[in-house]
Amino acid sequence: MKKNAAHNKRVREQVLIRANGQCERCGQGCEALHVHHIRLRSQQREPDNPFLLAALCLPCHTWCHSQPKFARDEGLILRSYDADDDSAFYRRMRDADAELKY
Repeated sequence: MKKNAAHNKRVREQVLIRANGQCERCGQGCEALHVHHIRLRSQQREPDNPFLLAALCLPCHTWCHSQPKFARDEGLILRSYDADDDSAFYRRMRDADAELKY
């Protein structure tokens, strides 16, 4: 496995542990969470920053991509020129990180 692939897998697992089996948008329990990139991977300043990843159920993940304006309003999508702190989701995850035990 490539070094990058191992890092990406570790960050993905960290996000799923943080979610604890619940969609980070709607709060519903879900066995198969999708890891959503809040900023497009090609536009990320830091590869796979866990605060820029959200564990979402399929309906919420689909909603983010079909309703990007509303997803931006909820902080689940950042445009290329947005600062990370422009995302309410990013700020909430960053601020809560000190309390998490991985």
